[in-house]
Amino acid sequence: MSQVPQENYKRLNPDDAIRYAAEHSGKGEDMFEYELLGALGDDYDDSRDFSLGEVNGLAELHDSIYIKKSTVQPDGFEIGNAAAFQALKMTTHSDLGTGAIPDKSKFIGLAMGEAVKLLQELYGGDSEKYRANLHMALRVSTSTALHFYSPYR
Repeated sequence: MSQVPQENYKRLNPDDAIRYAAEHSGKGEDMFEYELLGALGDDYDDSRDFSLGEVNGLAELHDSIYIKKSTVQPDGFEIGNAAAFQALKMTTHSDLGTGAIPDKSKFIGLAMGEAVKLLQELYGGDSEKYRANLHMALRVSTSTALHFYSPYR
């Protein structure tokens, strides 16, 4: 069973989240700041939890991209959702992580960093498709990760 850290798990430190994203992706911090602050300002409502159907849909999307390596090229929205789900798996499944939900900043940073890594893997780091999908992938990975974290508020 996942354990929520007892101290400071509710507070998101944007600077820490940005730093974690940059570390995980190997990219500079600049690309993450705008998207994180934008996701927090997009009428963000952390009181809404995902329905079971939404979680199942995200799991299927994740599997098609990460496990089955679908030949259909996902767009930024799909990449962002799959990356947030991967961050969740990386932190809550004992074979991939610690089995504990990390602090909020680290979790959000991990999701953003994972979105960039997935984009690079799928499209190369300097391609037109990479640049065209980067904004949406980062925004969606951030907002989806924030919603994944909301049950622990």
